[in-house]
Amino acid sequence: MTDPTKQAPGTDSGGGAPVRKHRLRVVMIALASCFALLFLGCGLMGGDGEEGGNGDNPLTPRPEILTKLAAVAAPDAESVQATAEAQAAPEAKAEEKAEAEPELTPVSALLVETEDVARNLVWVQLRQCITLASADLVATQITGDWYVNDSADSKVKIGLWKVTADSGTVEPNDVLSRQWEKIISSECSPESLKALTTPTPVSTIAPAIADGPGAIAVVWSYLAQCLPAISIENFETKFIPSQDWWVITTKTDSATDFGAWTVNNTTGILSPYAGFSREWDSVVKLKCNPEALASLSTPTPVPTSTPAVIDASQAITTLWSYLVKCAPTMSVDELAATLNPAKGQWIVITKPGLPADYGVWTVTSGGTISADNREAVRRDSQARAGTC
Repeated sequence: MTDPTKQAPGTDSGGGAPVRKHRLRVVMIALASCFALLFLGCGLMGGDGEEGGNGDNPLTPRPEILTKLAAVAAPDAESVQATAEAQAAPEAKAEEKAEAEPELTPVSALLVETEDVARNLVWVQLRQCITLASADLVATQITGDWYVNDSADSKVKIGLWKVTADSGTVEPNDVLSRQWEKIISSECSPESLKALTTPTPVSTIAPAIADGPGAIAVVWSYLAQCLPAISIENFETKFIPSQDWWVITTKTDSATDFGAWTVNNTTGILSPYAGFSREWDSVVKLKCNPEALASLSTPTPVPTSTPAVIDASQAITTLWSYLVKCAPTMSVDELAATLNPAKGQWIVITKPGLPADYGVWTVTSGGTISADNREAVRRDSQARAGTC
């Protein structure tokens, strides 16, 4: 007989123990069942109607035999059920674990994730009405969404379109793209399509003012309505490209100031700009009112200035006041002045025979002093530097 306690070859020592116990229980139950049947058969066949048997039904088992059979079978049945449940438990746990392990892979919520997708969504809309390659479009991502427009090399201008990243919605984003949307909605109406795709001709209108003399002529002809004798030589002009206009001003040697005017280069429109131009504009609009015209056309006399030095004593006093700060003992009687009538200047020198020499100086009628020899230059330097 094989010893049940010994491990069979190839059997795992950890997982074989429950199997051996289960087999022993099955063998014991089978033996117990055989013994029970043996006792039952003996009981059924060994008794008679007078001793220990049932007179009415000789095949009825004895009560004590049924009690013993139930006592033997009950513990073994419970063990078998417990073993079956123990074996089923790991399988149930494994199934539960297998069901719990799968996890859903996160899926991006954005429908438009690349430039190609955004560009193709707009291209599909436009190709309903025009022949256009997807490569003619450029897509740029800004704050998540995509914006599509035509490339620099594209012959068709489509405007700017917005493609929403999370939904893929295509919508126009400027005036030109909205016009395209209307054309697409009208099922590519030939009239609308032609109006949008036909280039607008560039205006070739020549400017009204060809050059500077032309701009001056505009101002001169306007003022000549009130001053027929006005000379065109009283004006000068300069073109301002940033404003596309000519600025006409009065020359400095003109006896009358006409202010500054502007003439638009394209339209030729004249406008007062600065100075007396507004007053002259009012005079012309008032149909050359005599009083207003007289007040502007009569030149204002310029007062002549009185000379600061008009005689020799004033020339000497002017020089003395300049040199005395470095020569405190100096007296005006030590100087002599002679007029140079050709230049209107006074030549001031030290009188002959005096021990001091103050140099040779020039004093203008306006009171300006200048050194004319070496000694005068030395004294001038001391007076200017304050190093007396």
